Amino acid sequence: MKYLLGISFVISILFPAVSQQAGYSIDFKDEPLDQVLEVLKEQYQIKFSFDPEFVSGYKLTLRFATDDREAFLSRLMSAFPLQHKKVRDVYVILPKEQLLKRRFYGRVADAADGSPLAFAFVRLSDAQTLVTDQNGNFSTYVKQPRVSVEVSYLGYLNTILTVTPDRQKLVINMQPDDNQLPEFIIDESRNNGNKIAGFSSINPNQISTLPALGETDIFKGLQLLPGVTATDYAASGLTVRGSTPEQNLVLLDGFTIYHLDHFFGVFSTFNPNTINHVDIYKGGFDVKYGGRVSAVVDAKAKAWAGDRLRGGVNVNSTSVSTFLQSPVGKKSFINAGLRWSHYGLITNPLYDEFIERNRVDAINLDNPAFNSVKEINLEPDFVFYDFNLKWRYAPNDKETWDFNVYLSEDDYEGLRPLELEFSNFLLQDNAFWSNTGLSTNWYRDWTDNYSTEATLSYSGYNGNASLLMQETFGDSVDISRVEGFQFIDKNTIFYQNYQKFNEIVDVTFKWHNQLRLNDNHDLSFGLETKVLDTDLSIVFPGVSGEEFPSSGTVSALYLSDTFRKGKLGAVAGLRYNYTSNTDGHFLEPRLNVSYQLNDQMAVYGNYSYHNQFINRVSSSPFGNGDQFYWVLGDDEEYPIMRSRHLILGSSYERDQWQFEVEAYRKRTTGVLESTFVLETPFNGRDRIPGEDLEIPNGSTITNGIDFLIKRKSDRHVSWVSYTLSDSKSTFELLNGGRPFASNFDQRHEVNWVNTYKVGKWEFSSVFVYGSGRPFTSRGAVNSTEIILFDIENYNRYRLPDYHRLDLSAKYKTNIGKLQVESGITLFNLYGRENVRSRRFALRYVIDPESDNQVNQVTAFPAEVRSLGFTPNFFMNLSF
Repeated sequence: MKYLLGISFVISILFPAVSQQAGYSIDFKDEPLDQVLEVLKEQYQIKFSFDPEFVSGYKLTLRFATDDREAFLSRLMSAFPLQHKKVRDVYVILPKEQLLKRRFYGRVADAADGSPLAFAFVRLSDAQTLVTDQNGNFSTYVKQPRVSVEVSYLGYLNTILTVTPDRQKLVINMQPDDNQLPEFIIDESRNNGNKIAGFSSINPNQISTLPALGETDIFKGLQLLPGVTATDYAASGLTVRGSTPEQNLVLLDGFTIYHLDHFFGVFSTFNPNTINHVDIYKGGFDVKYGGRVSAVVDAKAKAWAGDRLRGGVNVNSTSVSTFLQSPVGKKSFINAGLRWSHYGLITNPLYDEFIERNRVDAINLDNPAFNSVKEINLEPDFVFYDFNLKWRYAPNDKETWDFNVYLSEDDYEGLRPLELEFSNFLLQDNAFWSNTGLSTNWYRDWTDNYSTEATLSYSGYNGNASLLMQETFGDSVDISRVEGFQFIDKNTIFYQNYQKFNEIVDVTFKWHNQLRLNDNHDLSFGLETKVLDTDLSIVFPGVSGEEFPSSGTVSALYLSDTFRKGKLGAVAGLRYNYTSNTDGHFLEPRLNVSYQLNDQMAVYGNYSYHNQFINRVSSSPFGNGDQFYWVLGDDEEYPIMRSRHLILGSSYERDQWQFEVEAYRKRTTGVLESTFVLETPFNGRDRIPGEDLEIPNGSTITNGIDFLIKRKSDRHVSWVSYTLSDSKSTFELLNGGRPFASNFDQRHEVNWVNTYKVGKWEFSSVFVYGSGRPFTSRGAVNSTEIILFDIENYNRYRLPDYHRLDLSAKYKTNIGKLQVESGITLFNLYGRENVRSRRFALRYVIDPESDNQVNQVTAFPAEVRSLGFTPNFFMNLSF
């Protein structure tokens, strides 16, 4: 009673207009709604009934007067998503009908380090099954005042809890299950009614058991997926469904990575300690991705660390890496990682063997004048490093700011002066490349159904390479009559004098929006603007320091509509591109349709168009991993690449078994081949002296089928992937204009992966088999005719089949708060010397007794072989 009298007193002082005016009058500014209702109840003797939760958080600013009570209350309620109903003489206040459901949202995370668990299953008591997004978030609406939740994620203990939905974001921390193995392949679209063709997602923790030459390698894990080639361990990038690596878009926190490896392809550029998850689209990707014609690899760095400091050191036979993850205050987090090689500090036969097989052999392969591979003994100096930094600031549950930095560098120098019987030989082989990535990302939930993400990024690439090979003879030897070589003087031959400098500057702005119309209908739309500058300088015999700068802007608008109705799901999108340097307009329609036949089986299909406006061109087939350069397409000398994808697939899951099959057809035009195949001496093509060689361009058609069979249990996971494909290229200047097997054509590939856990031990094995890739054989070599590189029968022959077996064992234990992992990897267990490439070369000898002539003797095969048996020891310490 005293409380009501007090309210009346407050009313008479604060709201005199209300007490003096006839009828119903209101004049409030930023007052809590529950207090306003109490005032009106006392002033006008109106009986209200409401749940305090329905009106909490609402504030009223309104000035209004009327003699009609119903009009008065309707005007009051219209300022909020509320309604009133009169029951006898009591006005009951309720949410509007469409808002009777309460929003229930949260995030699923690893309890140890706070990192989000993407694509975890969240099952609710009302029979809803949700799948968390890439950041571990989920969101829905429920009617019940209390909800039972069960969260499951392979490799973690199931978490069951009962909660009351409110306006606070729920965080569900999952405890790792030490008796279970984590799942390697995760598919976001499983059981959510919309299967996306060609999509998979992996977490570095899920592949940490698999064999690797150094530490866990994300790209080597992706190579074990069906449709991704695993038969070249020293590949620079990923070969996806018959396409070259430069046709893939690789992103890290929003910026593009242009060079994807360390140490000429042995290690990928991603430090696994700093990466949260990696998504791969093997074709038919969403309209928010553009600028590539084959595939997309989208990596995200870790953005959460729980409430404690975490760090660690990883040491193995090839490199050392460290990482640090820590909260900064209550609203900020930092994640940093540094990795570097210890070449020269620790004796490691891997480096020496790889340099011999992938630098020396390749040099000899394309420089046939040098007599013997064995005589080249490089004295190399090599170092690489990469650095990641991510800082996240989250001022509230609806907004985040990310600031990302990435730096990487490789620097190699191989020098070999050699005194031969009749001459002095000098070989100088240098390579340098670096990546720089900077980005800032802003994300905002405006409402429960609408969000915006904006990214401003900078990507820089610098790649330099040079190869000098010369031989100087004594004054008594005159070699100037030898044809096909460049001479400093009559005594010195340049077998090779090549220099290349290439630079890319990429500044990109992206603005992406997600709008949820209802439970079955989503819209996404946005824009992307990319400013590109490339610079190229090449020096080789006959060309002195020519520069080829190019620049342009690529702008895009896109719209995507995601629809789910019962068992049917569809994603239809359109991307529009404009390029300033061609003044060209490009439309890219894309459609993905899926149908869930039953709880276990789904069928799906995808049809899409893609364009690529920057291309990486091979300047020679050295196979060294650095003889490439990037240029902008101009649809004249460098064509715009265009691709059309068609994918049909089906998936089946039951108990511990999973089956997937995808058939695809991909046609790509504007594909470039190296001019070196036309410049190679003795290729059977009559060349007019001084003729400007056109860069060969043509088209490639790849047809294939990918299969995946997988069985998983708590302790054992095994899967077999098989790819059957046929990739044919057509170039007017090669093979007489007839179709031929493309450079990355591989008819069969099988990967068999096993992981097994017992106690604190984890064991794994990987077996890879691939049928031989194509190569161009020698032509006629006799006294009257020399056709060394037969481009009229291009890629007609096949290399031997590829196969290898890798094994790994890892032991985990804890010493106090310190977690210790140690183990060994046995790469290529039975030492199979697989042939990476084969060419034919002419061998020259000096005969001082025959008037100092240099004579052509014979042709012989020159091969580059992959690594043999290689053990690797590692130890990881973390806290």
